[in-house]
Amino acid sequence: MMIRILTLLFALLPGLAAAADETFPALYDVTGVTAPDTLNVRAAPGSGAEKTGALAHDAKGVEVTAVSDGWGRINLGEASGWVYMRYLARRPGQDGLFLRPARCFGTEPFWSLEFPPGQVVFRTPDLPPVTLIPFEPQQTNPYSGSYAFTAMTNVGPSFGVLRRAECNDGMSDRDYGLAADFIHPGPTGVMHYTGCCVLSGN
Repeated sequence: MMIRILTLLFALLPGLAAAADETFPALYDVTGVTAPDTLNVRAAPGSGAEKTGALAHDAKGVEVTAVSDGWGRINLGEASGWVYMRYLARRPGQDGLFLRPARCFGTEPFWSLEFPPGQVVFRTPDLPPVTLIPFEPQQTNPYSGSYAFTAMTNVGPSFGVLRRAECNDGMSDRDYGLAADFIHPGPTGVMHYTGCCVLSGN
């Protein structure tokens, strides 16, 4: 059973990705903007596009999910928008597999994974929260942009894959750059959950 699940899980891994220092999503800090000025967020990549919001001059941990013509796509409120990358500084240490999400989530059914230090917590409205205790080291591939983890629960092993991919939560106009697949044993059998993730800004 375990081998069959792992085979299914790793079949979800994508092919080779771009160079590590060009990968997204990634975290950035606003730079080169002084108070009281703010960094405009626009509806499309371009200075002529409609302004939809703004970032504070000292905003930190801004997640950029994609880039186009020198503009970075971010999520603000219930929608995605675009900011000029000239005013964003990429945080160091994000080459290769910087896939440490703050949270993964999905719908149909609703579910989430949270990642406090040393743990993974699985939540769904139908069951009490389940704390997953990792029992294998993370398995990474610096070329595929994917990160796999295995964890043990009181009802059996769970498996997850995080991967760089376009992702939408199906309930808003937000667009994410990190997708998740999670296989977890439940009361009625093994369930396969799919969804999106956001990076931790800490």
